[in-house]
Amino acid sequence: MDKDYTEDEAKIRKINLRKKDLFGWEGEKEAPIVDALVQKLVYENLKTPPVYAYQINPNTYQLTELAKANDEGIKLMTKDGGHTRARAHFKAKKNLELLIIGERDEVYFGNKRPINIRDIKEINDEEAQRRYRNLIEKHPNYAPNMKLKMEKQPLYKKLLKKFNIA
Repeated sequence: MDKDYTEDEAKIRKINLRKKDLFGWEGEKEAPIVDALVQKLVYENLKTPPVYAYQINPNTYQLTELAKANDEGIKLMTKDGGHTRARAHFKAKKNLELLIIGERDEVYFGNKRPINIRDIKEINDEEAQRRYRNLIEKHPNYAPNMKLKMEKQPLYKKLLKKFNIA
């Protein structure tokens, strides 16, 4: 049965994407952006914030949106599923940190087809190159800025303290 966790029930788990299944809804990502993050993970040992996910079973997880907590538990608030971070961790052969915010009986994204992170197609066309240049113009140190973005999320900050990660 589907279950949304309360803030106290949320947990952080590291998974090996070569051994566990993680599904999302985006079938394509820009190769230059993924590769920039891979470089930071491999050569600078970058630690990224956990991605929000539901657990389907011990070997299967589903990405979800960013979340915030309130009196009724954890509620979803924006569409930032962590596909780029997940794909980069897969390519870099690094474990990905998940913030588990609930359980689901099956992988489900409404009318969108579930895509295993391993199967995301990386595009490297002119549009992908343009998006990468725009991203670098806005954020010269692309990957580290993700942490600043995530630290603005109250639930994330609270859980960093709870799990003594800060």
